[in-house]
Amino acid sequence: MFIDSNVENKVPKVSIGMPIRNGGDLLKRALDSIINQTFTDFELIISDNGSTDGSSEILQNLAKNDSRVKYFYQDPPLIVFDNFEFVLKKATGEYFMWAAHDDYRSYDFIEKLANGLDNKKDAILAFCDVNVVTIDDYKGKKINFDFDNENLNVVSRVFKESFILCYHFYALWRLNDLLKIPFNYCAIWPDKPILLSASILGKFIHVEGPIFYYFYMDKGYIYRIQNQDYSKEFNKLKAWIEVEEKIYTATNQVGNPFLGAFSAGLFAFKNIRDHSLHITGLVIKKAFGERIFQQAKRMKNKILGITYF
Repeated sequence: MFIDSNVENKVPKVSIGMPIRNGGDLLKRALDSIINQTFTDFELIISDNGSTDGSSEILQNLAKNDSRVKYFYQDPPLIVFDNFEFVLKKATGEYFMWAAHDDYRSYDFIEKLANGLDNKKDAILAFCDVNVVTIDDYKGKKINFDFDNENLNVVSRVFKESFILCYHFYALWRLNDLLKIPFNYCAIWPDKPILLSASILGKFIHVEGPIFYYFYMDKGYIYRIQNQDYSKEFNKLKAWIEVEEKIYTATNQVGNPFLGAFSAGLFAFKNIRDHSLHITGLVIKKAFGERIFQQAKRMKNKILGITYF
């Protein structure tokens, strides 16, 4: 099924891709934060991945009544990664952003980030402050997320990107640059090869003012792979090897063999470090109790700037 009520076929400045399956109670808030943006020159490309919870009716009604919305229904469903790629390939604007059905953003998000990209031609993406929200706390709290690499050279940009999380995957991207990046599935960290490649191609800028609200749910790799990628098998070792291969392949393609090996090596080191810290945290908790564990955790966070054992 395809619904498009845009009879003028006007090319927008910004394309928004929303891959979705069963958005539930979170969908309306996510849609509201897009439809009511202060910046209005956009298209919203919705790829409904076989929803069964009533989301389809909400989305179809929106597409019929808002000419900016294009609605696609996937039957049979795609794996989640392919659904993200589907909306990207349908984009026509100068700038592009993904919008998950459970995240939302301040109403000035697109306006401010588009202005940032307009003014910084060497930037590949623009992003802002992040609040992590939960089902019980819809406002959340601001986290320390330092992704800006505007003043770094390419090697330093890759180094920095290797050690941070991927909230800025939901930034506003320069579409032509994003399309240069290989889009290859891996079971874990599927966004990291993309962001590492992006750090080679251009700069990431931080824009003051807007807020991105990231919805946190502790689902884990296995839940996502079984329920979103429709696979009953998961081998963690193979998955880690796969993501390293995909990082090398992507960063080598947009950069060179040195940057490919550098990116893959740094990310491997980061994961070994994080798993070592996780095991250390569990040992401290078991040996010394919750209070000492929390003290050690705060000290670790302060030193390394990461938020989990």
